[in-house]
Amino acid sequence: MGEAKRRREYFAKQGKTPPPNQGNRQATSPINRIKDRTKQVEADTKRAKQDRYFKLEAQKKHENLCRSITEKLANRDFGQVGEIMAAISARENLDLGQIELWQDYTVAGLLNTHHLDAVQAQLFVRELAIAIVAYPNQSRQEYLEEQRQIEAEKAFLKTIENWIYTDNPLFAIYGLVSPDL
Repeated sequence: MGEAKRRREYFAKQGKTPPPNQGNRQATSPINRIKDRTKQVEADTKRAKQDRYFKLEAQKKHENLCRSITEKLANRDFGQVGEIMAAISARENLDLGQIELWQDYTVAGLLNTHHLDAVQAQLFVRELAIAIVAYPNQSRQEYLEEQRQIEAEKAFLKTIENWIYTDNPLFAIYGLVSPDL
């Protein structure tokens, strides 16, 4: 029986209305979500090293994700990317839609110029976006946790044997130094 159903039945027997479930508020903060995702990726990496079937399943999921990213990019209109790139160069604040369009455009560019799969290209673009601090209102702690999550995802891709490059080619293109943890 689920917790919500159990609470409803308990308070119905008491003739009262159940108070709202407060839950764990801490788990909803952006930093904690990133930390939780990092822990999950690290656990999956460990499991993939130990369990051959899990590794094969992860490889299939990876292939499906690459396919869905490629299909999404094929239907994307990149007409406004020039304006967005100028705004990035001027260090202007961008809304999330503009950031997503720029990221998709950069992923498409990586797929056309390098022999990467779509997930790795997307990971490189996220890493670049974090390095140039493209996300508005991001705290230093959130920035560091995002970097840790990306490193964990790279380790996972290496474990399931879906990693091609070790260095992000976008850092050279944008004239940046790769972030070290």
